[in-house]
Amino acid sequence: MDINPTTDQESPDQGNEAGKKAKTVSIISAGLTGEAVAGSAAIILAILGLIEVVPFYMSTIAVICTGGAMFLEGSAIASQIRQIDAHLIEAAKSDVLLGGGMAFEVLGGIAGIVLGILAILGIATDPLVSVAVLVMGSALILGAGATERLARGRAHLPSYQYAKSHWIQDSVFGSAGLQVLAGLAAVTLGIIALSGVVPMILDLVALLCISGSIVMAGAAVASKKSAAS
Repeated sequence: MDINPTTDQESPDQGNEAGKKAKTVSIISAGLTGEAVAGSAAIILAILGLIEVVPFYMSTIAVICTGGAMFLEGSAIASQIRQIDAHLIEAAKSDVLLGGGMAFEVLGGIAGIVLGILAILGIATDPLVSVAVLVMGSALILGAGATERLARGRAHLPSYQYAKSHWIQDSVFGSAGLQVLAGLAAVTLGIIALSGVVPMILDLVALLCISGSIVMAGAAVASKKSAAS
């Protein structure tokens, strides 16, 4: 008499997959938390600079914080995109067009950090801050569609239970539109600042726009994550 016992033990492949998934979730959570902290710090620093509290240091440190927030947001969303990309069939991938935009935010964040460090060292501070604003504003525009594409990608997953929540979808689409507007405003203000028209004030306002939109976009992504859990 043949007996085929069954067990509830996971296979090694299932264990590895679960471990990778847990690692990805922890990376996403850490990235979104760091993005919220860095973005909020940039907002506070920009406001302090606008009310004349050591504006030199406030503007340069705000550039570094904004660059860090942009880098962390791009990394967190890129991790989510890689996670979903493994589960989507080829037809869904071609419809959703995952990837792309987050690379601009990651590179823009790195550029902002480097330019901010050079500016705080006193190397052509005003022009470098304005150039950092231009770079990060452009990266924000180019990467704005990635959050919306991420939402559509997750909607193709069978386990995506929160796709029916319209307010979450509206917040995602709204944050993408806000990123475009904030990026356009930052690019415009950066160009005017480079021409020498009150550069410190214009740069601080632009940093306020960029960091505010990053924090709101991060909140939209976090709301999707919490709704899924």
